[in-house]
Amino acid sequence: MTRLSLIVLLILCNPTAVFAESPVGWRSDASGRYPDVTPPTRWSQQENVVWKTEMPGKSFGSPVVFGDKVFVVSDPDELLCVAANDGKVLWRRANSARESIGPDRAKEMLDHWNSLNERKKVLQKQFNELRKAKPDAKTEHGKLRDKLNAIEKEVGETRRSNPVPGNRGSGNTAATPICDGRYVYTVFGSGIVAAYDMNGERQWIKFVGGTTLGFGHGSSPVLIDRRLIVHFHDLVALEADTGEIVWRTELRARHATSIAVRLGTTAAIVSPSGNFVRVSDGTILTTDKALEVSEGSPIVDNGVLYAQSGKTTAFRLPTDGNATELESLWQTNSSRGRRTPSPVVHDGLLYGVTTNGILEVLDAQTGDVAYRKRLDIGNFYSSITAAGDYIYLTSTKGVTIVLDAGREYREIENNQLESIGSNPVFVGKRLYLRGHKHLYCIGE
Repeated sequence: MTRLSLIVLLILCNPTAVFAESPVGWRSDASGRYPDVTPPTRWSQQENVVWKTEMPGKSFGSPVVFGDKVFVVSDPDELLCVAANDGKVLWRRANSARESIGPDRAKEMLDHWNSLNERKKVLQKQFNELRKAKPDAKTEHGKLRDKLNAIEKEVGETRRSNPVPGNRGSGNTAATPICDGRYVYTVFGSGIVAAYDMNGERQWIKFVGGTTLGFGHGSSPVLIDRRLIVHFHDLVALEADTGEIVWRTELRARHATSIAVRLGTTAAIVSPSGNFVRVSDGTILTTDKALEVSEGSPIVDNGVLYAQSGKTTAFRLPTDGNATELESLWQTNSSRGRRTPSPVVHDGLLYGVTTNGILEVLDAQTGDVAYRKRLDIGNFYSSITAAGDYIYLTSTKGVTIVLDAGREYREIENNQLESIGSNPVFVGKRLYLRGHKHLYCIGE
């Protein structure tokens, strides 16, 4: 048998073997690091834009570049495939309630949902008018408040059990897709999850469960050991090839994304709820409050796990798949405030930024502060990125600061595009950015 024949036989016997390379998803590999690129540092609407493609709606989801294709999501519920070389839209697919549960049930559900929200709106107006007209009528206030609480409960239950539109602050497409070269998987704030092949043929679509988070759903899917992990209300593992639910673990959802790790040979998920969860069966291995974050995810670098909230904590990543305790290496007080962006480690330094723009650079081995700096360019939803020898920070106003990596603040460029809430992605000499209106390819 020739070598070519053997390869063909192996692929026929095990088709997933040809897709053995690591999946590409949120922050590409979840680290936010692109060490082997030669990134552009200067651009504007007129300068160094290789192409820009108008998107059908806005999104906080980031682009995913796999080979010659860019996958990107767009409100209200679309997955688009764009050619990486010229920005041409190759295909786009809708993922509404109609597609996931059928047109008849979807219409019935949406009618009920709209009726609920209209009733809530009327009750809220009555309550506000009563408080203004009769500020001391506590008994009447209480009766209306009870009705409002009851309808709020019904709204939450309906959202959890039906694919209602995820149209709150984060929209319906804040989650980034993930691709393994065989399929691209996409998640929507409505609780709908779908898989497509590289040519846009849908493989499966499923409603998993809605979220009750106030700002809406933001957690991106994780793919490990042919399990697709999603987190709307419960943490759920689906069989990647079929969409069948393998396990469901009750675990508090967050806006942040879980990350995949290996504890020796055991695949696990580090949840922003502060838990290590075994991928094979959904068992919670360990819980640590210092790992609990809301918006910015923990990260792993060189066997060390970093989590930032009110404090920054570094843990040694366990090598035992049955580990029940974490070894803390150091902990230090962090700048206060929300932390929507996730941090990044580069060349021995941990870079983090608060939502309101306080940049904080720590020694990754000791936690000592290298420097802090307030960045007056707006709020930050995009995570920090290390590309080549540079650090990139992008504000919601579309301003991207490029810094020289190091223990002192050295700004190289200050670039402006449209409003942005997603993460930048680097490939070779190009940078891909998803603005609210356009998908950009930047290159010098």
